[in-house]
Amino acid sequence: MRVTALGVNSAFAKGQYAEMYSADAIRQWVERLCQSDKSESRSNVASRKAEAILAELEPALSRTYQPRWQSNFLLEFDAPGKVRGDIFRLVIDCGGDIRHSLAGVGLSMADIDAWYISHPHNDHIGGIEGIALSTLFFPGYTRAKAALLGQTPISSYLCEHGSLPATMKPDLMGHVSVLDESWEAANPGLRTIQGVEEVRLDTYFEPRNMKSNKNYSMPDGGSSWKYYTIVTTHVVAGRDLMPSYGLMFENGAHRVYFPTDTQLFMPPQVRHFYDQASVVYMDCETGFASGVHPHISGLRELPDSLKQKMWLYHYDEEPEYNSGEFAGTLLAGDTHEYSVS
Repeated sequence: MRVTALGVNSAFAKGQYAEMYSADAIRQWVERLCQSDKSESRSNVASRKAEAILAELEPALSRTYQPRWQSNFLLEFDAPGKVRGDIFRLVIDCGGDIRHSLAGVGLSMADIDAWYISHPHNDHIGGIEGIALSTLFFPGYTRAKAALLGQTPISSYLCEHGSLPATMKPDLMGHVSVLDESWEAANPGLRTIQGVEEVRLDTYFEPRNMKSNKNYSMPDGGSSWKYYTIVTTHVVAGRDLMPSYGLMFENGAHRVYFPTDTQLFMPPQVRHFYDQASVVYMDCETGFASGVHPHISGLRELPDSLKQKMWLYHYDEEPEYNSGEFAGTLLAGDTHEYSVS
């Protein structure tokens, strides 16, 4: 299993603008400088003032936005996938708009076989509408879909048949309550397809309702991973609460835990999952403490045995701590490999 951090920042993290020089313009300027060096003495070239050089480079200067993507993970398995025959790709949570962070690793939404939703907050389900529309109306999502449709518009096919075969739609995985709430949030933008009277979640996805206390299996090379959901408390709202359904993947000595958004050890009985895990991808607030995520100040009070297997993400600014105190801080694009036995 290969784990890639597509996004690592919190729901409200913002990017920043920076002044940057075009690489092509710099290259051209260096070429001109090398040519001038042949006709001028080296002392004359070296004596140019920095202001004059910057003035020459002014046309190459532009204001560029450096975004911070919301938290989501790409998991890749050596197993047959719907989109590509040799790799099965699963994304944990889809952010407000996951197109851009996927592009950062050379993929698009149509390259993903399955999506897992942990809970129905915008920074975890906000991108579901774009995923649904982009994959439904892309006839080449799978070869079988392209062959089935030919020149037939997808709306015409749906009018006649009602739905595509399951093998031609991405899987949407999650606890049944989370999938129901996700559809409720997204359906105003998804229930309208030209000429189609009844539109449901399974029009766009193959829903995979996951149950508590049930194990699932994911093949990976010559072995497989056992995985299952772990429910924790994310938000206590009055007399009600919002759960978040994390995932644990197990294979041999590997126990890779994604708690997703959670309050730390809520309920306290989930502590043993952290103790059992070999790796924990831990959401970590920095700056303002909201009370619905672990804050770096609280995480630093944990015993070393826990901290040193935690990779921190879901932060505004990168968390500060002593060298070696945690496994590390995830940056967008970081990849970890877990070999199966």
